[in-house]
This record gives sequence, C-alpha cells and structure tokens, in this order.
Amino acid sequence: MTDRVELHDKITKDIKDRSRWEQRQNLWYEMRHTGLRRKNKPWNNASDLHFPLADSVVERLKPFYYMQIVGMDTIASFVPMRQQDAGMTVTAERWFDYKIKESTNFLTEGLTWIDHGLMSGRSVIKVYWDSEKKSVQYDAVDPMMIVVPDRTKTIQDSERIVNIMQMSIESFKSNPLYSGVDIDAIQSKRGRIGNSNEKEVSTYRREGLNYTSDMNRIILWEVYEKHGGKVHVQTFCPEVASMDVRPTMELDYDHGNYPFVDFSYEIKDKGWYSPRGVCEILAPFESSLCKMWNEKHDAMTLFNRPMFKTDRDIPNSSNIRLSPAQILPVGLAPVQMSNPPISWDQEIEMTRHIAEQRIGMPDFGVQSMQNQGDRRTATEINAISGLMAESNDLRARVFRLSLGELYLQSWNLYLQYNKEDLDFRYREDNGRMEPDAFYGDYVIEPKGGPDSQNRALKLQQAMQRKQLFSGSPFINQAELDRSILELDDPSLVRRMYLDPQMRQQHEGLEEANNISIMETGFPVPVRGDENFEIRIGVLVQYLDNKMSGEEEMSEQTQQLIVTRMSQLLDAYEQVDPNSARQMRKQLAESAASLAEERQGAVMQDGEQQTQEIMPQ
Repeated sequence: MTDRVELHDKITKDIKDRSRWEQRQNLWYEMRHTGLRRKNKPWNNASDLHFPLADSVVERLKPFYYMQIVGMDTIASFVPMRQQDAGMTVTAERWFDYKIKESTNFLTEGLTWIDHGLMSGRSVIKVYWDSEKKSVQYDAVDPMMIVVPDRTKTIQDSERIVNIMQMSIESFKSNPLYSGVDIDAIQSKRGRIGNSNEKEVSTYRREGLNYTSDMNRIILWEVYEKHGGKVHVQTFCPEVASMDVRPTMELDYDHGNYPFVDFSYEIKDKGWYSPRGVCEILAPFESSLCKMWNEKHDAMTLFNRPMFKTDRDIPNSSNIRLSPAQILPVGLAPVQMSNPPISWDQEIEMTRHIAEQRIGMPDFGVQSMQNQGDRRTATEINAISGLMAESNDLRARVFRLSLGELYLQSWNLYLQYNKEDLDFRYREDNGRMEPDAFYGDYVIEPKGGPDSQNRALKLQQAMQRKQLFSGSPFINQAELDRSILELDDPSLVRRMYLDPQMRQQHEGLEEANNISIMETGFPVPVRGDENFEIRIGVLVQYLDNKMSGEEEMSEQTQQLIVTRMSQLLDAYEQVDPNSARQMRKQLAESAASLAEERQGAVMQDGEQQTQEIMPQ
C-alpha cells in the first residue's frame, strides 16, 4: 500500500494537473446557472441578459436519458448463460426491477447523475451496500469531487480514485463512522493544499476542494486503490494526512471493482478528462446569442427613449420632461435613428437553429418562425427525424454501456448480501423469486430502447409491424402483440397479455366446458378468435374416448359435436386454408378407418353369436 505522505503528494499533483479542466468546469457552471455577465456596458443600467441555450438543451436531453432507465416495464433484460426455465428468468428480472425502483434511491440519484454528465461531460455515481437499509444505495458524485491521475483512460483501470467529501464539523461529530477522531488536532493544523478551490465562489455543494479555510467545515479524502485484486480504502483529512479518520479497510465486494460507475457524454479522446459536455459544445453559440439579445434590447432602449437635438441654446434643460401633453422648446427635434441592417430575431433564431443541429436535438418550430410563408411539411420533419435518430441511437448506446455496468454491480451486491429476501411486487401482483434464479449467471442488458423517448413513433412502427407480419409462420405472433402493449402502457402487459402456452391450456379447458354444454342439448357458436386446431383436437379426443369406452353418447350430443367441428373447420379454413384442408382430410380418413373397424367388430360379434347358437 502506498505510503501516506507519498500518496498525499501524488493526489496533490493529480489536482494540479487537472487545474485547466477545473477552470473550464467553473466557467460552464457559471454560464449555465447565472450566465456570463456583460463586461463592457455602453451605458449604466444597459441590458445584461443571459440567453439560456445550454440549460434549455440539457433540460430537453434529460428525459431522453431518463427514459433509458424507466421507459419499459422492467429496467433490464436478463439473459442466462446456461439453460434454465424462462419463467425463472422473468422472475429474476421483475425481482431486480422491484429492488432497484422500490428499495433504492436510484430513480432520484439517477437524475443527478445524468445532469452532471450532460453539463460537465463526465459524471460519476457511487454504488455501495447499506447494511442498515439492507439494500444497494447510490450517490451521484459531482465530477469535481472525483480525482484520478491525469493519464487515466477508464475509471476501473485507474491507479487510484479519490472521492473528496466535505461536511460541517457538527455533521462530522455526529457521524458514528468517525467516532473517536481527535477533531481538535485536525482543527489546529488547518492549512491550504493544492489548487482545487476554483468553484468555491460559485456554490457550496459543487466545489471540488482539497482544503478549506472555513473552520466550520472539514474536508475528507476517501482514497480507493487496487492491490492484489482487492480494493483498499483509506480515509483521512488532507490537512492532517498522517491521521486516519477511519481505519484502512478492504472492500469485501465480490465483484472486485471500484464502487463507482462513470458516464461519458461523448467518446472522443481516451483521457478521462477529455469528454465535453453540452455547455462546452454550445458555449460559442450561447455567447453569440447573449450578445445579440443584449444589443437588441439596447436598440429598443434607444428607439423608445430617443435623443434630441436643437439649433439654439436651451436654458435649464434639466427641467424638460418627456411626458404626455408637455410643450417642448422651439427648435427641439428628435435624432432620427436609421433602421438596423439586420433582423435580430432572425439572427437569434438562426444561431439557435445551428446550435440545435450541432447538439443533435433540433427544434422544428425554428424554421417556421423564420419563414411564416413556407412552413415545413410532415414529410420534411420525418426526414430530419430519421437523420437525427442515428445521433440519438449513439447517445443511447453510450449511456446504456454505463447503465449495464451499474446494474451488474447492483446485482452482484444483492447476490452477495440479500439472497434471503425473495418477495417482490410487480404491478398489482405480489410474487416470490425462486432461490435457484440467483445462480443463472446472467448477462444484464438495460431495457430502455434508443427510441423509447418517442413512444408515439415506436407505437406506430409496432402497429405497422403487426400489419406486415400478421399470420406469418416465421414470426412470433405473441411477441408482436406484446411489443404493442409494452409501448402503449407497460402495465397492460401483465393485465392483458397471455402467454401462448397458457392460452393453449385455456382454450382446451374452455372447449371441455363447451362439451358439457352440448351434452345438455345446447349448441355452442363459433366466435372466430379461437385456436381452432386446439379446440378441434379436444373434440376429437372426446369422441375417441367415447368410442373406445363402454359409456354411450346420445345422438343429439354427437350431432352437436359434429356440427361444431364442421363450423370450426370452416372458420379455420378462412384463416389458414391449407392447414384446415389438411386437418379435414385427416379427420375424414380417421372417420373412415374408425367406421371400418366398427363394421369389422360388428361382423366378428355376429359370427361369434352364430357359433354359440349352432348345436355341437
């Protein structure tokens, strides 16, 4: 394990190496939340407005990413690497979905994780086991609070990870994890270290510090290192590096990875600090929009409050008031302002349109606002949407890589610590997981699709698929119907979808009940939505049992059953003529064979009776 003094110096160097990245993050945070202020105003109280381009794009992108988590009926698909019952796999999916949504804080921390990634280009979430709550918990960490060596490419391959934590002295004293720490010794040795206070002036919660001069606040470093396939954790205060705030410990997680998962908004250079966020990509466009917006309001001020000129001296000019019904001095005339050579509104909308195209999230109303006489058609919008779909698909795939890693760590923690809690709830029903399902050796894939942010489009595509492949013997018809229900409302899958095997059992039981009805003398009509092959098979089996047994069947019942079979065959022929004709032929052959057997049996019985009557 690295010596504490040497480790402290290495982390300090890591903080210095990323100073330019910190300065940029501070700039993007200020640009998004408060706006970059106007440096040189043409006069006092001139407009100083901020066009919220980056913030509006971030807020529009967040639902797209969040739907990758909650857009489907369950958050992930489980693919077993060995043969096992499909029902067991589905139960594992639903149990895991229940645990993540109901027992953890991922649905709230996930939003913060996404927001950090969109703004900064890189975000980190901590995945750990909470022994008190007996569940996995998540902590979306500000990227400024995570320090890795400058040469790091991926977070799991990093030489070390430092999680910078800040808390008040009162919170530190009340936390049982830090009981027994000499807080007075820490307070007496406060000193500045590093240069990581770039954002201290902006906000308390988003600052990435390794020191503080505030005596009511303490900074802790939680350092993770890998040694011998195990993750070791040291916790200490950088002002007093030689003192352990918590004893050095070894994480006992079976997955053997750092308990962090990162999300990169874009993948370009291999450096961990290289991804750009939305704010950095749109910074030139937002700066231009702010400039044009302010100059537009400056022009409005000049036009609404014109300057005046006169050919003669005006005594006491300060007494002149520009108000209705006032008499102006003789010779006083307003200065005529020429019309601006450009349209600010068109320039603003054009710049915004280019920025939207650059980020891959176009606003189709921009072009219409520029040209009221030539609005975009639905065909043109669909064509642009198709081009943008590739960009959205890439975004979704990059995010789903991080989601898959997060789900895998979460599953491993539940597998290690909470295999006894088998109960779960799915929609309106309660269930219980089979213990053997924990040993499926699953590949976990996030279930939210790349187009799940546009349910209407996906639903339309699913309906077209249904019409195109309806009745095809090479397409699973049940899954076609299931896909439509999932996109319409995932809760309908549980309430309305019937598994094909279960449906066959239901069809057979229903036809057996129909036989009881026909035995009482009542006919059963054909609805048209039945499984004709299954129902005819039930009727044939019933007739075979009656023929081979001693119990007789009334002529009325026999006639009703034969009539129903004929009606079912007629309806089946409307749906699948070839299969229906083949079944009709098989039934005719079976009936002829049965008639021959019965005729032979009657003749044999007659010969036997004749021999018994004749004298010996």
